Amino acid sequence: MTLLLPKRQRIRDRRYLDSFAGRECEACGRNDGTTIPAHVRAGHEGGQSLKPDDSLVVALCFTCHADQEANPGPEWWLEKIMKPMLRERYRKWAAGNNASY
Repeated sequence: MTLLLPKRQRIRDRRYLDSFAGRECEACGRNDGTTIPAHVRAGHEGGQSLKPDDSLVVALCFTCHADQEANPGPEWWLEKIMKPMLRERYRKWAAGNNASY
């Protein structure tokens, strides 16, 4: 027996993507005017030549975006985005700033 799940509607939102202009890079912190929304391609989202939802983006500068595209596996996202975010959250918690995480 095959279980068929309803096809999920992909989110496309140009205004949301445009809101990333001028942000600092979420990987290196640089704010050099080259930041763009980079789609997170991991797991079952997206596919070959198919972008994931526009809700699954992070702000990356030109340099970090090129590095991520040269290293497309989930390891890049884990090392450059997830681990630093989680370490910062712990640092804030340990400093007593519990409301900010």
